Amino acid sequence: MPSKPFGRDLFLDARYKQTGTRFLVYPQPKFLRGFARPVTIHVDSTPGTIGPGPADERMYVVDARSKRPYSDTGQVPPYSGRVLDRAVPNQRGHFDEIAPEHPTFRSATVYGTVRCVLDIWEAYLGRRVAWHFRDTYRRLEIIPRTRHWNAFSMFGYIEFGEGDPSGLLCENFDSVAHEVGHLILKGVIGNPKERLVELRAHEEACADLVAILSSLHFNEVVDRLLERTQGRLYASSVVTRIGESVVDRNAYNNFTISDVPWDPNPDSYKYALCLPFEGAVFDLLVELYERRLVAREMIAPNIAEHSTHTRGRAVRRLHRVFARAFARHGDTFKLALAEARDYLGMLLARTWQMTPQTDFSYAKVVATMLAADQQLGGRNGPLIRASFARRQIVPAKP
Repeated sequence: MPSKPFGRDLFLDARYKQTGTRFLVYPQPKFLRGFARPVTIHVDSTPGTIGPGPADERMYVVDARSKRPYSDTGQVPPYSGRVLDRAVPNQRGHFDEIAPEHPTFRSATVYGTVRCVLDIWEAYLGRRVAWHFRDTYRRLEIIPRTRHWNAFSMFGYIEFGEGDPSGLLCENFDSVAHEVGHLILKGVIGNPKERLVELRAHEEACADLVAILSSLHFNEVVDRLLERTQGRLYASSVVTRIGESVVDRNAYNNFTISDVPWDPNPDSYKYALCLPFEGAVFDLLVELYERRLVAREMIAPNIAEHSTHTRGRAVRRLHRVFARAFARHGDTFKLALAEARDYLGMLLARTWQMTPQTDFSYAKVVATMLAADQQLGGRNGPLIRASFARRQIVPAKP
């Protein structure tokens, strides 16, 4: 696989523009400043090949009327209750003329987001994701709204609650991408009947990382992120707060394995246990980005070396250094972030494809990640080891 799987089309506003089908999505929650209007994306399907629903050979959307989650009722797909109108493409086969105020917008935008995330990660994987439920259901069922506050990714379906007053979860890119991340992880690694809590925590962390890296494919998100941080990404930001108001989880964190409080309930413990792993990978993303800035002489090596651990007054000095360079060379910062994003996406994809679903541990995942880095050129092993060592995660011996 090439070092840049997306070539010159580093962002979604350019990719598949000539050949894809158009949808409108909100790349970040619309209550955030700068994201009140949806943006146009192109999914990798020829116009006219996606039918009303939307629906295709892999998935279909059903806008169920006043539905309770399947997990509350004990029912399973396919949904057979009352439904609302389907989203219908225009005469040219596109769905971007459906306005946010239209009742079918939620169906169109949730489908567009699911397809967008799959397009990104199938490029990193180098192959199509096979549904882990394919022996039972041929297609994924997508329910854009249920009478619940949360979202669910389960056997054969994903469905989204009403969230809070800030908006429907089916319109929240992070929330949808996170649930698609679960499907990708189960499709690549597997879904054993006996799921160790560390495997479940790993899946939660990686579903968050799927959402983070997918959001970095939007020009608007990257521009906003770099402008707010002035190029120094070691901070809580619009990208690190997964789902914004939906969950209380942040990829920018200092959690180590020792910091994780024990909880006998694995359904809640997995959310705490995911934080050290997720934080280590976010640190790795920033380190990769800063290494590219050093290579392009945007910042000095000693600045990058101290960026991770600096606290107090020295942080202000670092911010000034980054801000001066960013003001002069903003496009170079943008390119560095896109390159770091794509390397990390390929690294995770390679790692997942070599990760067994049994005898699982964080230590073995890191060892597998080091092997995946060797396949990609073997330049980043020390960064990977250091990022996880700070979280008290040491790679297992081969």
